[in-house]
Amino acid sequence: MQMHFDPMTDMRFNHLGVAVAEIAPALAFYGRAFGFVPLTDVYHDPIQEVRVVFIGTPQDFSARNAEGFVLELIEPGGADSHLNRLLKTGGNAYHVCYAVADLEAAMKHLVACGCLKVRGPEPAAAYRGKPIGWCYAPSRHLIELVQL
Repeated sequence: MQMHFDPMTDMRFNHLGVAVAEIAPALAFYGRAFGFVPLTDVYHDPIQEVRVVFIGTPQDFSARNAEGFVLELIEPGGADSHLNRLLKTGGNAYHVCYAVADLEAAMKHLVACGCLKVRGPEPAAAYRGKPIGWCYAPSRHLIELVQL
């Protein structure tokens, strides 16, 4: 069966992930500078080994129907978190996330476009166990896909 995946209609921007050493001071900065507020509670994701909060302009937030610009502040969840290495090199904004209806088709599409599949599908705490996947783009950044 031929896979049909149209990135113009089957993918939509969901959020930009920003690695931070600590959520609290970053949250305070984004509140002062841009008026961003927490859109979720801070929670621990043991699969990704991180602590996370989604922030943005005050709104009715749902992962699928985020309005405006949404940031995911991500801090290391422990000494073994992959974010520690990124933060030591000065990395910060490190992934862009797209919501998709068909995670498998979207990942196959990105791989066919030259991306390297990194992980997934796997459940995501941020999305109540819905599957996510990760690809590494030829432009050297991570793309997260979440099936919603």
